[in-house]
Amino acid sequence: MGKTYEPEELIELVTSKLDKSGLPANPKSIYAFIRSAYKISAADRLKIRQLLGIARVNTRRESLPLTNEEWAELERLAIEFNTKAGAGTSAGKPSWRTLVKDIANGKIYLIRVFD
Repeated sequence: MGKTYEPEELIELVTSKLDKSGLPANPKSIYAFIRSAYKISAADRLKIRQLLGIARVNTRRESLPLTNEEWAELERLAIEFNTKAGAGTSAGKPSWRTLVKDIANGKIYLIRVFD
């Protein structure tokens, strides 16, 4: 069985390895390397993300059942407001998720028009 590392030690070790190899040693690359090269518990993964400043805290995910027409309207609004995905396979493309986040973060203001 291999050596056991505390999360702080693992971060230092991996940062050093990345620096020596000339690879970028930013928080996300450090975490990705740790995940791929070491077997760590879920609790230690969370601790490492917290130490690296990339842990998601106070977040929640909800499901929102919408009709096809409602989804189409969200997608149309994402195009109209130029809200683009910042990462992932859809990076740079219109994103209803980014639209919703921008509304929630006050970057887009809504005015309700009554009939």
